[in-house]
Amino acid sequence: MESGATPTDELSGYRLIDQFPTDQGRSVHVAETADGERVLIKRAYDKTWVQDLTDQTRHFLALRKVLGQHGPYPKVIKYGAGLLVMSFYPYGSLDDLSLGDDKPLVASLTATAVGELFEIANQWPPEATASEEVKSAAADFLTAQAGKRMARLHRALATSAGLAWAAERYDNHRTNAEALTQMSAWITGGALAACAPKLGPSRLGLAAHGDFGLNNIMLAGPPTPDAGLIFIDTRGIWLDELPWWDPVMDLATLLAFHCRIEPAFAAAGGRTPPEVLTAAARLSESEIMDIAERSEAVAAWVSQDPAYRDRLEVEIAIRLLGSVSVQILTAPSHGEARASAVLRLYADQAARVTSVLSSYV
Repeated sequence: MESGATPTDELSGYRLIDQFPTDQGRSVHVAETADGERVLIKRAYDKTWVQDLTDQTRHFLALRKVLGQHGPYPKVIKYGAGLLVMSFYPYGSLDDLSLGDDKPLVASLTATAVGELFEIANQWPPEATASEEVKSAAADFLTAQAGKRMARLHRALATSAGLAWAAERYDNHRTNAEALTQMSAWITGGALAACAPKLGPSRLGLAAHGDFGLNNIMLAGPPTPDAGLIFIDTRGIWLDELPWWDPVMDLATLLAFHCRIEPAFAAAGGRTPPEVLTAAARLSESEIMDIAERSEAVAAWVSQDPAYRDRLEVEIAIRLLGSVSVQILTAPSHGEARASAVLRLYADQAARVTSVLSSYV
């Protein structure tokens, strides 16, 4: 990826005015140019986050090229190794808006976001259907995503913080590590791999997002139903110079984080605001599913995806499992407590997934 930025001049011309809390290994600042324009500066300080930021930038540029300037992606102003400067959106995120009391507005904008997500996924270029790489990625999607989280969990548990957390008691009979091993038998015992041919996505779509939390959806204008939305912190599987993804996994991410993980974090402490537990505008899982199932774009996708409801359960479990290791590895505070909170969410979902998979044997 080309860039004019160098280590000595990458931030010249910008005045840092505010910093957002974020995970270890990266930083996010609001800055101002000499002309008074507000921008967001994202920086990464280790190999993993540098690659992540590089992929985000590539994602924005690729999707804006495919969809045009009116796609839901931020304007990229400057980029380089471990650096991304993009437009700043002062009206905050849908997650911020959900901490208030205007649930109809949050529901309306969430419906818009879900619709855009699936509309982009449905823009399957005809030439891509012949790509063996994309077909293979679809066939391997569930096992690859689960395997990625298991590998990251093993890395987390090998750290000093992870070793200490793993040895804590989950209940009277098991440590956290022992409980995790038992809960994840649906992955390690081969049940997921056996069911994946029937349960997995028959195809992938363009990766509209890849990490579809309301905190990663910014308001482009004042908070009204026609505010316009911006997708940030995107992810995807890069093949044929485009990012690919299962949009049902994004729906799983929305449910897992908005309805389960964020409330658990608010109860556990740390930087998650306590209003998550009481705000009138927060959406429930049933409300989000109702929004999704009323969407024409979602209907167009699921008409060719009969197993999507069962796969949604599996993908929620994959997201919860992944969050356990993220808390251990990168949470700036209360990491162990947050990991324990997610583990209990994962226990319930893993039991549900075990039942789902049994119906596919």
